[in-house]
Amino acid sequence: MRGRNMQGRNLAAALMTSVILKDADLSKSVLAMANLSHADMRAVDLTDADLRGTNLERATLNGAILTGCNLGPLKSSGGGGRVWRCVLSHARLCRADLRNAILTEADLHGADFEGADLRGADLSGANLAEASFNGAKLEGTRLDGANMEAARISAQ
Repeated sequence: MRGRNMQGRNLAAALMTSVILKDADLSKSVLAMANLSHADMRAVDLTDADLRGTNLERATLNGAILTGCNLGPLKSSGGGGRVWRCVLSHARLCRADLRNAILTEADLHGADFEGADLRGADLSGANLAEASFNGAKLEGTRLDGANMEAARISAQ
């Protein structure tokens, strides 16, 4: 499925473990409750996709575009998902379990982290301008060099 145009597909509850989706266009697709564990999703376009409840354990999302997608509630791998330099601008990450996630240099401009668990997450160098962290758990979160301009924080 590498590089395929799968825009607007309904893949809800699909079993797609270890699938290679690198460079695929899944924008506006429904992947709610799908199992994408161990998937190679580098540079995949998930703009406006529905990923609620999707299993992304150990999935590789480097360079993925998740602008406006719905990821909450989401659980990444217990060891911390690695999402480096991905685009998550205006993503809805409400109630997402992102403990120990590595989101270094990610574009999270305008993202909504309401009620998200970001304890121990690494957001170093991330663009968090205008992001909302209302009720988020931020203990131990690394924000070194992050752009926090106009970000709204009222931690739990």
